[in-house]
Amino acid sequence: MYRTSRPFALFLIPIIALSCLTLLTVKTANAQSSNTASGELATANSWIQVAALSPSEGLELGAVSLNGRIYYFHTTVEQPNPNVNLYQLNTSVEQYDPNSNSWMTISDYVSTGGLPSFSNGVVAFQDKIYVIEAGSPTLIYDPSANSWATGNSIPESIEGGKAAVVGEKIYVIGGNYQTLTSNFFVIPSNSTHVYDPLTNSWSTMAPIPVPVTGCALAVLDNKIYVIGGGPQSYGTANSSSMVQIFDPAQNKWTMGVSLPNGVYGAAACATSGTLVPERIYVVGGNLFYANSAFDAYQSGGQNVRLNQVYDPENNSWSLAAPMTYPCGGGSLVNLNDTLFIIGASKFTFKYIPDGYPVNLLSSNLSSPTSVIQINNGNNTVNLALNGNITIYQMSNIALSTDYHKNSTTLAFTLSVQNGTVGFSNITIPSSAVSFGKIPSVSIDGARALNQNYTKNANFYYVWYLAEGGSNKVGITFTSSSNPSSISETNFWLVTLIIIIVASAVIVAVSVVLSHRKTAKHS
Repeated sequence: MYRTSRPFALFLIPIIALSCLTLLTVKTANAQSSNTASGELATANSWIQVAALSPSEGLELGAVSLNGRIYYFHTTVEQPNPNVNLYQLNTSVEQYDPNSNSWMTISDYVSTGGLPSFSNGVVAFQDKIYVIEAGSPTLIYDPSANSWATGNSIPESIEGGKAAVVGEKIYVIGGNYQTLTSNFFVIPSNSTHVYDPLTNSWSTMAPIPVPVTGCALAVLDNKIYVIGGGPQSYGTANSSSMVQIFDPAQNKWTMGVSLPNGVYGAAACATSGTLVPERIYVVGGNLFYANSAFDAYQSGGQNVRLNQVYDPENNSWSLAAPMTYPCGGGSLVNLNDTLFIIGASKFTFKYIPDGYPVNLLSSNLSSPTSVIQINNGNNTVNLALNGNITIYQMSNIALSTDYHKNSTTLAFTLSVQNGTVGFSNITIPSSAVSFGKIPSVSIDGARALNQNYTKNANFYYVWYLAEGGSNKVGITFTSSSNPSSISETNFWLVTLIIIIVASAVIVAVSVVLSHRKTAKHS
């Protein structure tokens, strides 16, 4: 009877160790791939870089969101005749589509006049966008018709103010007079200008208690928060941490809780309370400012990455995740309760506020608002729907299998009322998915940005953000988001192959050693 020799036993140990290491590596890679595939949506309280604006020269006017898109306005200047003090102003509009994560220039408006001033703000009112500049007519852009009109100019020569909409009026607050002092210092404006788009007329209301320039503006509960900035001073000073609150209904100013850090040239906006709690976010800016016409935005210090958050429930400020890069100026725009900082640098980032429904409505998935039946070959499949989707909004529904790509796709057209936004949740039985394990949602051929899924033994729960309008939606199940990963079944197949190969090696080595030993003794 043959007995394994000691050298063979020593040879067997590394083979077993190598087999175990291979199995562990494959299993770890598969787990990492699975984790990556299911992490489709960024975590709350985080910044994500998105498509950047096209590099352009000129004067930034501002940005605003309207009907599921972001619109950014800027002006370039040409002087056709250097001997004549007359300039050609070209105001361009760039549109951001969150579904395709892309920018495109959609319109230009050409006018002639003097040198442009710093904008007093860009706001949206009743599906139109208003661009307010000093000494120039108010520009009115209609995205649906891609057309321009003009309104009356703001009555005072004020630049660098901020605009906000409350009710049916546009309010312009802050900024400074275009007339400088003898030593080139700017004079902050204390005016509260009010524009009525319905009558194309301007008026004034109670002046701000402490005039500031370089302030940020946000609207919360129909009140206007004027945040930070720089009051009248001569020389470099700390930026203001004041928060001044205007109530248009009462025509009254009050003082709010001060910022943790005073900032000049910051950007601000408020969340709606729909997808995340109501908050005011103030990002970036400069801790110092110099009241000079030449270096108002970059003097006295460096821009910061601060992200300061006001909670109206407890009337307090806190700090959230800082920006990836420091910035000053720019516009902070709310699009579906995700915040975009635009125009402050060559990069564009979006911020997912704390409380964002990353694990959306899991308690409601078992209580769908409607159930729709579709045919999948010889079987009938029940799809459970809730959130911003019903069977009455869906058409051209098909569940198909691509045997060549080993994938399953649920396709349909979703029609939602314009101006609405919300999450669509779809429950899909696992038995209906012939191939694939990882769902990915596309809208009109482009990947949906706000999407995620969970699953159990019987169902997939897929959700994504649906905007108003008609959208062609596809939910495709693929084997993996990483071609190098393997499924659980393949893992055990690899395990079996390794064991067979290792056994064959053991047998072969045993035979060889046995023959050598027999030959040696003979």
